Amino acid sequence: MIEPYEDDQNNIGCQNLSDEEMYNIIENSLKNSIPMAAHIIGDLAMKKFLDIYERVYNIYPNKEVRNRVEHIQIIKEDDIERFKRLNLIASFQPIFNLESNLTLTRLGYRRIKDTYRYRTFIEKGITTIFNSDTPFGAEYMQKKDGTFFKGFEPMLGIYCSVNKLNLNIEERVTVKQAVECYTKNPAYANYMEDVYGTLEKGKYADFVVLEEDIFKIDTLRIKDVEVYMTVIDGEVVYQKQ
Repeated sequence: MIEPYEDDQNNIGCQNLSDEEMYNIIENSLKNSIPMAAHIIGDLAMKKFLDIYERVYNIYPNKEVRNRVEHIQIIKEDDIERFKRLNLIASFQPIFNLESNLTLTRLGYRRIKDTYRYRTFIEKGITTIFNSDTPFGAEYMQKKDGTFFKGFEPMLGIYCSVNKLNLNIEERVTVKQAVECYTKNPAYANYMEDVYGTLEKGKYADFVVLEEDIFKIDTLRIKDVEVYMTVIDGEVVYQKQ
């Protein structure tokens, strides 16, 4: 962290790789078009990573490799601009919005404006994807029959990204944007946009049919919508009885 944690003034977190190790990994990626993913949470970690990435990118300005950064839970405004310029992909886990009390305890209100910048990344044209961070980050959810289960599924992530669970309220996204962050955009991030991500002729028929139209219902109900049917490669592999 650039500044210590609000509840631990002697702690700014830790850096697991040396600058030299990061440089070598990034160089190998950009020089040889080998995709990489960086695990970054804090604002200082992001700043240091972008500093090194920028140095290497200036030598090997590779615009074809699709490198991404996981988490990005807090980032300074000027680093978002650098993130875009360096052609990186942003990978968020909206389920962490359920940890609002922990976020406030660790960061305090003054830093909330720099957290979970989903909408800003999308509006700046940065390829943005959502995921569950499984096996971490699960939340207990209740089915219609009253039973509980640990949920990692996209429906919970969509619910978390479009409602006011995000303390940084202005960063909420639309349902359409959230769905694309779980479908179209991840397919691109994985070099599979020709066969996955959207329902089009020539692509694999992998999709789910939901019991309700999440584009029309109250967004607070999205997490309770269940899957009616699952289709893999054009074959029905699950249908609710």
